[in-house]
Amino acid sequence: MSVIEGVTLNAFLKNACEAIDRLPNVLERKGVGRPRFESKSRIIAVLVKAWIGRSYRDTEAYLYDNKETLATFGLLVPDHNVIWRTMTLLAESYLKELNHQVGLSLKKGESQVAIDATGFCAKTYARRFDPLHRSGSRKEWLKLHAAVTCVLKAIPSMEVTGGEVSDTTQLGALLDFVS
Repeated sequence: MSVIEGVTLNAFLKNACEAIDRLPNVLERKGVGRPRFESKSRIIAVLVKAWIGRSYRDTEAYLYDNKETLATFGLLVPDHNVIWRTMTLLAESYLKELNHQVGLSLKKGESQVAIDATGFCAKTYARRFDPLHRSGSRKEWLKLHAAVTCVLKAIPSMEVTGGEVSDTTQLGALLDFVS
């Protein structure tokens, strides 16, 4: 069974198929000519390629090795050329929305969350306040408080505050968005 970043192929395909069904079919072609390969299988192949981080040929081999799992969702295995052509046809906005939908579905079941904060400066360069040398200024700094899911490494909530804001004051707001 394939498990990547704590997610099984079955769970990934289930969430991806549901997200594709919710969005309009952007690969539908009207007119004459040779019919295209089934669109849901093509889009799933592009998502799996991004998920496993492999080449088009390796993605084809991975999908072929797991064709029984794909068949349970009514999906076919496209070849590497079809995956590449599909990648060039899909708009970036569609891929972003699809990725967002799949990510939301997968994040719902995640219960382990890490929360931390880091300081950064909006200027080109500014030194962090150093109490030993009394240099720098906390007022020039901003703080990013973020909750990160431990398995998917997703950021379900974050907050940017002034540099002097304590981490504990932001904890409640960060956890509200996670659950």
